[in-house]
Amino acid sequence: MIDAPALCKHCHTNPVEPGKGPQRREYCSDACKQAAYRERQDEKRYRRLRQRFVSYTPQTQAILESIMRQHEDVLEQVLAALESERPDRPFKTWLKTQRGRGNPLQELAVKAHSDPRFPERGTEATYREYVKAHTLPYGLYSNWEGEAGLHNAWLNFQEHERQA
Repeated sequence: MIDAPALCKHCHTNPVEPGKGPQRREYCSDACKQAAYRERQDEKRYRRLRQRFVSYTPQTQAILESIMRQHEDVLEQVLAALESERPDRPFKTWLKTQRGRGNPLQELAVKAHSDPRFPERGTEATYREYVKAHTLPYGLYSNWEGEAGLHNAWLNFQEHERQA
């Protein structure tokens, strides 16, 4: 019985010439071999990116998948915008780790830790509104840098989450 020639693993149309030796050829040409390699590399990169949006709804995941495949350069900006709007960010918990001496966030961290009404979780806007409402002349956050300092703290928090 004669085996039918195998088809290329990439293009699935061209037959593959039988190779010599123990290894059989899998691709019809070097171009198909290279294209298959690039696809595998893309898929590895896509898998890493997909891990960042598993917590979103299936509809949002489908949209992000489409952006990833067509406009990968924009995906990072879209994910950053979405992540900053998530209401379940444990910012206060992270601030507790920032109370060490010499840390520029120490003052905010100590005040937020001692303030039982400081929200445990929320978006940057949630925290900005809270600090603004409590930065009256004699409020808890009156001696602190205000919105600019909070924004810098939030950026550090986002970087910490990205690395975790």
